[in-house]
Amino acid sequence: MKRVLIVGVQQFISFHLCSRLLEDGSFVDGVLFQPNHFQYQLWVEEQMMWLGRNAQLKIFQMKDIFEENHVFDYDVIYYCQLDPHDPQWPKEWRKEKETLQKLLPIVKEKQCPIVFLSSIEIFGEDQEEIVAETKPMPSSEKGKFFLQMEKWLKEQIVQDSYLFVRIPTVYGPWQPPGQWMTDMVLKELKDQQFPRSNDRLKTPIRDLLYIEDVVDALLELGKMERWEHPIIHMISNYEKDDIEKQLSKRNNIPYKPIYLNLENIIVPQNQKKLEEGLDEQRHFLTRFNALLQNINK
Repeated sequence: MKRVLIVGVQQFISFHLCSRLLEDGSFVDGVLFQPNHFQYQLWVEEQMMWLGRNAQLKIFQMKDIFEENHVFDYDVIYYCQLDPHDPQWPKEWRKEKETLQKLLPIVKEKQCPIVFLSSIEIFGEDQEEIVAETKPMPSSEKGKFFLQMEKWLKEQIVQDSYLFVRIPTVYGPWQPPGQWMTDMVLKELKDQQFPRSNDRLKTPIRDLLYIEDVVDALLELGKMERWEHPIIHMISNYEKDDIEKQLSKRNNIPYKPIYLNLENIIVPQNQKKLEEGLDEQRHFLTRFNALLQNINK
């Protein structure tokens, strides 16, 4: 039976990843980091309740799994704590590096493959045509953070044991408040439960992927013991006009496409249509309207 470690199990992408792994019969150890924001804490608590009591899932705090030597021979580790969709950006590199430094001895000792979530924001707004020789020139603080993380980790780990997955903007059910799509849909539903930190995006949307499509691809990547290339770019096959049409319905959502002409690209199979994915997120927030109101109290 497969055993997986997810670091940052409370994050948007990792929550869905954990759910799917449990459905598939895997054992999952999740390292949970408590959010600082009270409303987001309640959101995360609801996520953990949704996962429910499951004999195949164990939730740990950072100190419990790393300092007390509670370590298994994991088939794969997913490092999701730096999910680009975490409402608690900006991140402090010094603090995040300390967490990574505690994890790396496990990776080296157990010789375990590890998948790190990164971001397409590593390429700047003016970098539209990306080829193999293109050097990332991030224009956002988030992009600069991920470039710093990748450079540091490349110096710490044997090349064929890690994988950076650079993902675009992801949307879908359970996307936390403070993210542009959740906030836009809440506005459409005339709910004002959460402070709007992203009333106007500073960084344009470069591409969009539905959460379940991202999880499908991450699960397939996690089945590989080694990877030929240490970096994978995950992109959609949406037409530029489709994205612009959907974003034009929502105020203040800038869009600037990115064209990746690379070998190390993965496009999720059987991808959900953009309009259908947006409807799924809208239906989720409608169904969970009572939850949103309770969290706001």
